[in-house]
Amino acid sequence: MPAFAGDREEALIEKAIAAYGGEALLNLQTLRVNDTYKSFRRGQSRSPSETDQVTYVTSTTIDYGKRRKSAQSIGGVYVQGLYVQHSFYDGATGYQLHHSAKTAAERPRLGFSRADRGLSWRLDIALVKLLSEARADSSYKGTGVHRGKPQQLISFHPEGYPEFTLHIDEDTGLVSKMTRPDAENGGQYVYVFSDYQKQDGFTFAADTYVMRRGKPDSLTATRTLDFNIDIDAAYAVPATYGTPPKTLDFAEMSVQKLADNVYHVGQGGAFSIFIDAGDYLIASGGYHGLKDRLDAVQASLGTTKPLRYQIVTHHHDDHIGGLREVADLGVTFIVAEDHVEAVRAAAHTELPDERFLIAGENNRYANGLVQVVDIASWHADHNLVTYIPGAKIVFSADHFFTFKETGAPDPAEMYAQFRTALEGYGLDTQHFAAAHSGRILSREDLIHASTGPFKELACPEGWDFCQN
Repeated sequence: MPAFAGDREEALIEKAIAAYGGEALLNLQTLRVNDTYKSFRRGQSRSPSETDQVTYVTSTTIDYGKRRKSAQSIGGVYVQGLYVQHSFYDGATGYQLHHSAKTAAERPRLGFSRADRGLSWRLDIALVKLLSEARADSSYKGTGVHRGKPQQLISFHPEGYPEFTLHIDEDTGLVSKMTRPDAENGGQYVYVFSDYQKQDGFTFAADTYVMRRGKPDSLTATRTLDFNIDIDAAYAVPATYGTPPKTLDFAEMSVQKLADNVYHVGQGGAFSIFIDAGDYLIASGGYHGLKDRLDAVQASLGTTKPLRYQIVTHHHDDHIGGLREVADLGVTFIVAEDHVEAVRAAAHTELPDERFLIAGENNRYANGLVQVVDIASWHADHNLVTYIPGAKIVFSADHFFTFKETGAPDPAEMYAQFRTALEGYGLDTQHFAAAHSGRILSREDLIHASTGPFKELACPEGWDFCQN
């Protein structure tokens, strides 16, 4: 690998460096960016016909001298308050802090490149600084046009990062746009930069608009930057913080028999429940890897019984991501009426109307072996919950689960809503399986998690960027 870029790459890199501060940029020691941005939850909204908007308030720091990086953010859709995240890499070790639980844990796989969860990729000056450090990996990609202005394109792929392509204005040297691959679907993210500001000898874009697969993903509402300041507070672990509870490892595919003819199958954070109805199987839980889970339960039972019915929990992209794996098996989908078109799109094959059974508020299947109820919640307007009356087992997605080895989830209003919805149908529930965890919870766990007072999540102490 050459120590320097080629002449054309080197000239373009130097032009961009000069536009963003020249020697001041090359000698920059620390950077803090406080962003408020609006995120559009396409594929994760409460209704498939709408796109929800969520606000995030973030603070990202980079210590170029000590190779440290941090990300702090609040926002999200949880009903009990703000969703708080804090991660950092201190130059040697990655950490994850949970401020509501007052715990901190080492994360060995969290290194410098990913400690900020990609938040710094939203900032043009941070990208140019990264390009200056990774110029040996750069490659000239020709010319383009952005809003009528000629652009020079350069790609680079620093270790630990995705490949970035910068569109650099021929006249100003400023970055107009950045693209990077979308690892999930083979498409790409596009970051559009505008409203350039000058501060302390540096230049940066005050506005970033992000698209995914050509559709709006997020946009900046407010942005402030600080250069060469003390950022040590972002890397501090309070002395009173303990270690988080031990978590379960579901690395291997497992088939867990919950009751006669009822099996909980999966690995990682993707599980389905299978019910043996005699001549065929019924399943719920449509995460990626559904066919692997079907194969696993069939192998465990020593059967080739077909999957006849697939209950679709809700329309979110991740929970219908595995439906295409079984769509060609002739499966009939039990689905909320509002979610039919989302299932059709996810299946990647033509599904006539007779391949759907529309679930009402409360339906029974296989001669009463399986009951499906529809609940509205903070998560989605329609959530199909599977209930096996003979075993008093509930299977749900995104509503009640934990990875902790022992103990119930911490009390929260969302669990109270879930419990109220189930009790509204008069269900005698004793055991709770989930789409995201292999651990089965009890009714006692639900009572604990759904009983107040509920802790209101708030901006953590010392986070000056989110106090208002």
